[in-house]
Amino acid sequence: MHPAVAAGAPATVDVALKVLAQGGNAVDATVAAAFAMPVTEPGLASLGGGGFMMVREPDGRSVLIDFFAAVPRPNGHDQHHVVTVEFAGARQDFSVGPSTVAVPGVLPGLLHAHERYGRMALAEVLAPAIDVARTGAPMTAEQALVFRLIGAVLTLTPEAARIYAPEGRLLEQGELMRNEQYRDFLIGLSQGVTAMPAIGALDPGDVAAYQVFEREPLRVDLPRATLLTNPAPSLGGAIIAQALTDLAEIEEPTALDLLTALRDATDHNKSLAPVSVRGTTHASVTDGRQTVSMTVSNGSCSGVMLGDTGIQLNNMMGESDLHPDGHELPVGARIRSMMAPSLVQRDGLVSALGTGGSERIRSAMVRVIAQMTRGVDLRQAIDAPRIHTDNDGVVQLEPGFPDDQVAELTEPVSLWPERDFYFGGVHAVSSDGSAAADARRGGQTGRL
Repeated sequence: MHPAVAAGAPATVDVALKVLAQGGNAVDATVAAAFAMPVTEPGLASLGGGGFMMVREPDGRSVLIDFFAAVPRPNGHDQHHVVTVEFAGARQDFSVGPSTVAVPGVLPGLLHAHERYGRMALAEVLAPAIDVARTGAPMTAEQALVFRLIGAVLTLTPEAARIYAPEGRLLEQGELMRNEQYRDFLIGLSQGVTAMPAIGALDPGDVAAYQVFEREPLRVDLPRATLLTNPAPSLGGAIIAQALTDLAEIEEPTALDLLTALRDATDHNKSLAPVSVRGTTHASVTDGRQTVSMTVSNGSCSGVMLGDTGIQLNNMMGESDLHPDGHELPVGARIRSMMAPSLVQRDGLVSALGTGGSERIRSAMVRVIAQMTRGVDLRQAIDAPRIHTDNDGVVQLEPGFPDDQVAELTEPVSLWPERDFYFGGVHAVSSDGSAAADARRGGQTGRL
């Protein structure tokens, strides 16, 4: 067996490797990493958000565990703030505050995954995350960038500021991110607590009614591989699947080929249902027999802390462009997502991969999988330049495409000077122990 991990921060990888070294399987290690992420990748992950986990069992069966956020009942909160995030070549507006909080699913999802597919005791799985919440995880350059991008959210309330800006300023690269309140909550979980408190922006009825779903993965047989990805009601998997199908017979897709396939697939899969496309992070883990791909999100965060748990809640109901009818949607309905944790089966290997990156998830995944299915190794596939059309119709283009391919593009083009955080962070492992993580988001790998 060749255990391997790829994730968005060194401390996330370390937690997963500790569990693997202690005899845990890939699900145990992934769950442990997810419990650590609110400290190791703050601003991107939280038990107050939602996510998906694709599990490939040793017998070949695969299942998609859906623990994404759900539409809440009207909670009477009307406080919200609009925050603009400025990337190097683009900008996005986020709404935050108590009225933007959807029903979170990460905690019940992780507990479900562990109970059904893990093998270690929960207390053992939680122990490394408890340790890192107590001792702290060093802020990476990428985590510091996230803090700068959403700093206004992270300091929206005094409770949030105490955690993310403990000395009156946002934590910076190299400083330790600690969360003693979160550590205490994790200790409670290890001792038998099974749910977050339904207080503040969370309605007790919503929390009690939340369900984790197991779904049959969306399967696509491509000429050189088989793709298993996130099915409906999520949206990202369907877009990725169609774009890859459209590209299947093209030997070496050009920038225009990629752009056309992505545009057609996105237009075909448009939906009036709410779709969450904001900040995310990903981890892929294999123990050599079981292989897992997990993507989680806290939206762009709400700035609202859940009592004294150290848990920041999501803002997935706060985006007017995603919810044009306000909150007049069925209570309990899943918010549709662009997130697409996936498996690629090729030449006897199973590769797990996924990415954060807002609406760029579909672009990053299509680019990487198209490369992989044409024989390019994980490292080269992830490093390949990316292309994406933003909501204003501007083609966002990383450097590295041939000049003649760039000249074919007729839309306005924004050529970035270098690979950037904006274009996502694909982290991947294969069942043979190979692994590669995306430098765009400070990805790290580890092996036993």
